[in-house]
Amino acid sequence: MADEFLADSQLRSWVSIQWENWPSFPLVVGVALTVATYYVKCVAKEYYPTVWCFTSQAHTILCSVLYLFPLQKPLLITGSKSCADFLQHHCPVLVQEYYPTVWCFTSRAHTILCSVLYLFPLQKPVLITGSKSCADFLQHHCPVLVQEYYPTVWCFTSRAHTLICGIVRDLADGKPPSYQQDILHTPDGGEIHLDWLDHHGNHHHGNHHHDNKTRPTVLIMPGLTGHSGSAYVARLARGAHKQGYRGVVFNNRGTNGVELKSARSYCAANTDDLHLVVSHVKTLYPDVPLMAVGVSLGGIILFNYVAKLGKDCGLVAAMVVSVSWNVFEGTRSLEETVNKLLFNRYLVKGLTTNLRRNRVVFDRHASVDVDHALQASTIGEFDERFTRKVFGYESLQHYYTEASPHRKVPHIQTPILCLNAADDIFSPLDSIPVEEVEKNPNIALVMTSHGGHIGFGDWLFPSRESFMDKLYQQYVDAVFKYGQELGNEEEEKRFLHWNFDAKHIRDTNRKLGHRSQKDVLEDHIILDNMFSYYNKSAFHERCVPKQDQSTSPAPPPAGGGKRTEADYRHCNEVAEDKIWRESVKNEWKGVQQWEDNWGFLKEYDQKGRPKPQKELPERVPVYSDDMPNTTNGVIGSRMKTDLGKHMFQLERALMTGHKKKKLGTELMCYD
Repeated sequence: MADEFLADSQLRSWVSIQWENWPSFPLVVGVALTVATYYVKCVAKEYYPTVWCFTSQAHTILCSVLYLFPLQKPLLITGSKSCADFLQHHCPVLVQEYYPTVWCFTSRAHTILCSVLYLFPLQKPVLITGSKSCADFLQHHCPVLVQEYYPTVWCFTSRAHTLICGIVRDLADGKPPSYQQDILHTPDGGEIHLDWLDHHGNHHHGNHHHDNKTRPTVLIMPGLTGHSGSAYVARLARGAHKQGYRGVVFNNRGTNGVELKSARSYCAANTDDLHLVVSHVKTLYPDVPLMAVGVSLGGIILFNYVAKLGKDCGLVAAMVVSVSWNVFEGTRSLEETVNKLLFNRYLVKGLTTNLRRNRVVFDRHASVDVDHALQASTIGEFDERFTRKVFGYESLQHYYTEASPHRKVPHIQTPILCLNAADDIFSPLDSIPVEEVEKNPNIALVMTSHGGHIGFGDWLFPSRESFMDKLYQQYVDAVFKYGQELGNEEEEKRFLHWNFDAKHIRDTNRKLGHRSQKDVLEDHIILDNMFSYYNKSAFHERCVPKQDQSTSPAPPPAGGGKRTEADYRHCNEVAEDKIWRESVKNEWKGVQQWEDNWGFLKEYDQKGRPKPQKELPERVPVYSDDMPNTTNGVIGSRMKTDLGKHMFQLERALMTGHKKKKLGTELMCYD
């Protein structure tokens, strides 16, 4: 008895030691006991329970759920046997078992949850642009544009999408990045605060290495009350940093807790501050490519700036997100009852807070009644009482007319990408200038079916990278790496307008020997101008092989510029004619070389997809092209006659083994 007690005590002490030193020991013991019980009670009796139901509770619950939806075939009720046979034969789904959604336990859950999923059909973004080359560029370098967009399914409306996505991102992102602040002094005595997020690592842009002096830079412009600490702005700055580029946030005057130094804030129609910021960045980094991204109000200011300055804006490209294309329509939408409660009052509260903090500066402004402006309850009232008076607009209608981007679409000369959601309450769908965008090759408009205002949540978790973040990062990377592919469509159209193909060269060369000396000189002048453009165009450099440089070039014209008829009178016509003939020969040689080297590209379409192959005819002559097939596919129309039989034997004997045979006397069937 003592020995048994001693053994039992030793076992207990060992168990207690293992329990303390090995936290997973109870789990191992439980698994071992479960396996032993399973073997003794189940395997020995040849009963195999559901192996992935580890406990009796799981066994009970999961099996009960499955029993709620027994696998049954659909019930077909009809008064016609022929109708039943027809449906069961042509509709195989009627004779198969139906598997309902198992986690929708009741009919109510089935109805509600399935309806929610149908609210957001999976659709690809719509790309609208007036340039085919721009569309190909974006679809090739921005894969998110050719993929289906999954909006956040539990954000049922655009208002929920806008609010919930913004709140979740503010909570999930935490602190903003560690910016480096830069203060820009303006001519009117004010200050503009710039927050820089520099990338200090090594990055390769194409085949070139970039240091901080040549690193591409992205200028980020926040919305109406946004600043560098806003979640969506911080994401844009981090996105540029993630791609290896420098980001700089342009904080509007008086935002982000900064006090105003002069009686001037910001508005949608004035682009003076943006011009100062772009000039400042170009002064600091004269060799860097610079592009800008604007969101909401920042997008409106950026669009107006690009339209105003054209190619002199100092930007290689731009991107605007959730802009209100028609400010009148956007303001009217925000003044609806629900939108006014959810958005309008919140935005006006931010504007009045900034004004109240800086009212000392505006109390000296003769045309502004600060107390009256602080009582504004909508954005329209605030703009009427404060914004349009500070910037000197005659009326609110005058201010909104100058601020609306839809009027300035034809003036855009710099590549710009626009992103909008079809359900954005700040920019109603009918106010987006789709027809005007289709006429301008420098603008590309991307529209999603859902997304709200600066929402664009992704599937189940809005805290993840949104569609806006993905498109922004891909577009920025594409512009800085492959931006030379943009903006060449007009040059290509000019080149193609000449219609200067190989057939034209060959016909001109053939006719040249039959013309008088005066006609030859006129042809030289015309073709010399055409060759001058043809050889200098970037399209020619990209698409046509280099010409043979062994021939000596034509002598330069007297005094520079294009040659005239007077210049040709002092030249050797024979030598000029020889040089011209060599140029034509080299061009024709280049066309032939292109066919040999790159002719395989004809087998692919403009998007790089193989073209469909032409189907071969079902019936082709087996032995000879000269003897057409009959309708039944047999060669010859008189097979049953003696002459037809002899002809068939003759053809077969001649073509056997693909070698001609010498005619023998036995094959001579004609007299």
